[in-house]
Amino acid sequence: MVHLFVYGDKAYLPEMAFTDIGMYWYYGPVHMVDMEQTAIVSKICELIEKGSPDIPHPAQSELDRSTSIQKAIGIRSWKTMAKEGILIFALYKRENSIHLASTPKDSEDVQLIDYINELIFPGDTPFAALVERIFQSI
Repeated sequence: MVHLFVYGDKAYLPEMAFTDIGMYWYYGPVHMVDMEQTAIVSKICELIEKGSPDIPHPAQSELDRSTSIQKAIGIRSWKTMAKEGILIFALYKRENSIHLASTPKDSEDVQLIDYINELIFPGDTPFAALVERIFQSI
């Protein structure tokens, strides 16, 4: 799973882990790149290859702290991010497909990613085509 946050002319891609209760968590560094197709594709490929390690579910005290992505963007509130026009694009692979979901532009909270209306591509779709689709939807 890769999340790409779009904020202004930058893309923020946080490293994610998968907790033992089945939740993705922004646990590692955040990679910031220009909103340029080659840079974004390169970072997506790097993060997919790296994968999402399994970790114990964070304690509530950890969940109450700002995440690495909130710190990188400089906005603590997910709702404020939505008001600022930040969008999240979630990209994940299945056996024979690649899925792309995003926060609706009119969402009150950037975490409300619309998986019901996600786009599903053949598994061999180049990431450049997916990033182009992201650019078209911004």
